[in-house]
Amino acid sequence: MSNRINESVRSAILIDSLPFRRAGLVNVLAPWALEEGFRLRQSDGACLADVEGDDVSLVLLSVGGEGLANPQVAQLVSGARARFGGTPIALFSDSSDGPHIRAACESGVDAYIPTYLEPTTALKALSFVVAGGKFFPPESLFESAAAAAERNAQNGGLRLTQRQHDIIEALQLGQSNKMIARRLNIAEATVKIHIRQIMRKLGVNNRTQIALAVLTGRDAPKTAAALDSIRAATDQVA
Repeated sequence: MSNRINESVRSAILIDSLPFRRAGLVNVLAPWALEEGFRLRQSDGACLADVEGDDVSLVLLSVGGEGLANPQVAQLVSGARARFGGTPIALFSDSSDGPHIRAACESGVDAYIPTYLEPTTALKALSFVVAGGKFFPPESLFESAAAAAERNAQNGGLRLTQRQHDIIEALQLGQSNKMIARRLNIAEATVKIHIRQIMRKLGVNNRTQIALAVLTGRDAPKTAAALDSIRAATDQVA
């Protein structure tokens, strides 16, 4: 293992209100921080304004199973952004719920690290964030895509056909065109036509973006741009 700690004096700060949980994360993060050239610091987050932050290059927020719907978590995220400016922020959470992840993405954090990830995968994701990327687990965002599509269609949003709903549901399961054709008892060429129509309606460019755009319900061009970075981050970590 190389040690770059002397090449660049910078800090990563881990913020968690619970000492026991914070100590566990430190054990996982410390070797990675040394490898990346970070001095790993800790805080309970009680008073971020008093935390010296001139050398902080990465903020790690651990929030347990709570999401940004919790006022304390929302305040922690906004407080970290106010204190550390444009410094990348990664959120550790026990929750893999799509709404929690979408809220984190929309809040401006740079990464959402669910604790079900293997440590090696989580650390690779953090390295990608340090290099300027973003990481949000797409498989978690896929979970309620079909329900979100139905809700948006009922509201006059996406105007998808039932067959297109079926295809989106298959896409969220990671099925290929051939598998979808067998599942729906239609020709593979018909599946391709439906996928092109769905992409055109959503203003996105690929299959991954379809499921995410339907789930987030965001403006299609903005969704496409945001999801490109999510997909790139996932490809790098895989």
